[in-house]
Amino acid sequence: MRRPLVFAAIAVVAACKKSAPAPGDAGTTKAVPDPIASTSAAASASAPPDDEKPIAGEREEDASVASERPPVPAQLPTAKETFELVAVGKAWGSKLVWLKQLGSRIWLSGKNVDAYSDGDGPLVPAPDLLKGLSYQGSKHVIWVAGAYPRLYALRIKNVSYRVESQETTAFALSDGKWIKAEPLLHDHEPHAFITWGDGALMVWSAVVNATVQYVSGQGTELQTIGPDGKLGDPGLQIDPAFVAWDASSDGTTLSLLGSRGGARKDTDMFERGIWVVRGSKATGMKLVSLLPNVVATSLATLSDIDEMGQLALVKPGYGSDWGKVRTVFFVGDDGNPKTRVIGIAPCDVFRQKLVGETLWAIETCDKRPTGEHKLVRVSPDGKTERIELPYLVKGEKGYRAGTADEKGALRCDPWNLVSRGPDDLWIELECGRNVGDMGGRFGNTAMVSAVLRRGHPQEPVLLP
Repeated sequence: MRRPLVFAAIAVVAACKKSAPAPGDAGTTKAVPDPIASTSAAASASAPPDDEKPIAGEREEDASVASERPPVPAQLPTAKETFELVAVGKAWGSKLVWLKQLGSRIWLSGKNVDAYSDGDGPLVPAPDLLKGLSYQGSKHVIWVAGAYPRLYALRIKNVSYRVESQETTAFALSDGKWIKAEPLLHDHEPHAFITWGDGALMVWSAVVNATVQYVSGQGTELQTIGPDGKLGDPGLQIDPAFVAWDASSDGTTLSLLGSRGGARKDTDMFERGIWVVRGSKATGMKLVSLLPNVVATSLATLSDIDEMGQLALVKPGYGSDWGKVRTVFFVGDDGNPKTRVIGIAPCDVFRQKLVGETLWAIETCDKRPTGEHKLVRVSPDGKTERIELPYLVKGEKGYRAGTADEKGALRCDPWNLVSRGPDDLWIELECGRNVGDMGGRFGNTAMVSAVLRRGHPQEPVLLP
């Protein structure tokens, strides 16, 4: 599961039922066909073909290029896709807590409602799997990981200052009961909490607040929790100078994204470079260079990695660390990264998912006056399109899908993408939120949550 970064300026707000973690992977995913393809002519106008692309300086820039970027978002063709409304708010202010993949199960959780989709089945309301776990919604943040029915939870105390203990505690679900584990390596939240075998894995490192730092000898630390609630070591050998800020796993292969500690011990700062460490117990862990000649700033730590079994997908961070061209990296077993350009510059990639051979991404852009987030689709040949999303209109039972010209229609912004297998794509929407708001689940702005699913019509689950 993708962790909320520990930045001094960001406060975590608890939800009424259980506080919402930042979305990301928490379960296994099926292997997909090789998605790497050469870019289209349109994309190659701004970047060389894959077989000619260096992984270093030629795609890099310094902060001065920000002033040279166009003042408006890129002009892209608009396309339609068959998405069905599978969950929607009943009234103004209805919010999701999370939408997560846990192995073959999708878990939707909101205030006083939980629903699950198993395999290719519909989303169906059912009892809360956190029943019996000791926590207070106003006091704790809950993270979940695992492949259903083997589930794990972290209970993290909301604190106002970093000097306070977060009292992070791990639990395992066994025979319907939550088992409390022994104290963890650290009492503060990990950078990632993800599926590992039939258990879960926690990842800590020396990324501190808004400054990327490295203390000699303190690189990346890993700890596992098993079905019986016992803690352990995954037995993976990682470069001791590597410092991770995100991690992902399909249950067998682990991918870590981060940088390396400086060679000069008196500075304790990062080397120039953004790196991936990827592998398994069988293959060992391999250090792969993505951008060796950039300095990993706090903006770089907003990047994500998504391990899919056959390869890992790396979403770029924001700003100059990743260059003018918005490029997603694919890291396979050969250790030679490939790329695919998302033609949305000067905007940034907020989240992304690879579904089959198609790359889906949420575009965020503060230059757009009508809203920050848009859904884009990038085909294997590099063609980038913006996808139309429905508006929400108030109906008799709750909100329904509608169009912009209907009375009281609410514009919907994509917030999260969840995929399960090569064809199943879910999109979490925030509808009616203010332009520029951080996001309804973490901000104070009222809005209405909704969930779309591609090609699976059903009666929507209503969110109180």
